Amino acid sequence: MTPLLLHPRSSQQLEAVMTAGVVSGVILHGPRSQGKATAARYIAARLNCQTLAETRSNADIAVGEPCGSCSVCRQLAAATYPDLHLLAPTGRPSIGIEQVRALTQVLTLRPYTAAGTRIVIIDEAQQLTPEAQNALLKLIEEPPPATRIILVAQALEALLPTVRSRLAAVYFAPVPAVSLAEFLVAKAGVAGPRATAVAELAAGAPGLALALAADEAGADSRVELDRWAVEILHGGLFARLLLAKRLADGSHDLAVWASRLQQAITRDILVGQAGGEVTATRLTAVEHFRAGLRANLAPRTALERLMVEL
Repeated sequence: MTPLLLHPRSSQQLEAVMTAGVVSGVILHGPRSQGKATAARYIAARLNCQTLAETRSNADIAVGEPCGSCSVCRQLAAATYPDLHLLAPTGRPSIGIEQVRALTQVLTLRPYTAAGTRIVIIDEAQQLTPEAQNALLKLIEEPPPATRIILVAQALEALLPTVRSRLAAVYFAPVPAVSLAEFLVAKAGVAGPRATAVAELAAGAPGLALALAADEAGADSRVELDRWAVEILHGGLFARLLLAKRLADGSHDLAVWASRLQQAITRDILVGQAGGEVTATRLTAVEHFRAGLRANLAPRTALERLMVEL
């Protein structure tokens, strides 16, 4: 099972959910590559690990760490556990009501295993349509016995208030760079100086840090994105629009780049290169850009609008 590295506050929130007992389920939310999907599998293992079975006082409370080596842990890591149900916007821009209805129908059947907990993981849950969320609401309010629902979302506010109010929520904050570097050295065998550099580039995202550690070209691309973020803030509109074209024509993760741009904006005010009003306008522009990406606005259009608003 992939090692779990979280911000201490996120780790405390997750542990509180696990030890208090999950009534219907939980929402794991925060930026991309923060370990939300890994944590969802961790919850599933915690509730079903055969080694932990004797320490589990009931279906909700799991004590200790999953072993990672029993048959159930191995199946969960490979996504082959028969009582693990995954839902995601595969090949489409959203998760529709028909997918939720199909899931509900499957959950009316008896679980494959008599013991343990049946787990539903809905990835990219912010892409659930309102109709799909309303259909999901009944499942959350009246889940089948020994069934837990885990929503993995980038933006909590994209979920309906009725959904949010019925589930516990854990925010995945960026992991401190020092902890991230130590993790890369201990778990990925990355040399100390490179681990420190990669941790800084990853901006607190463990998943991205692991990817960059294994991909030197990707790390170089990340450095280039940082440079573009600075150029965009300190160049004229024409230069910004040219960079927007290069970003739109490339294969860059624009959500990640938006986070780097936000950091560059914050850094400018800290070193006195931008005033509070300018910073507020720029941060609002970045949020508009993120909202456009979530709404599946064409990248070129979203980028050009951002450049004008900056």
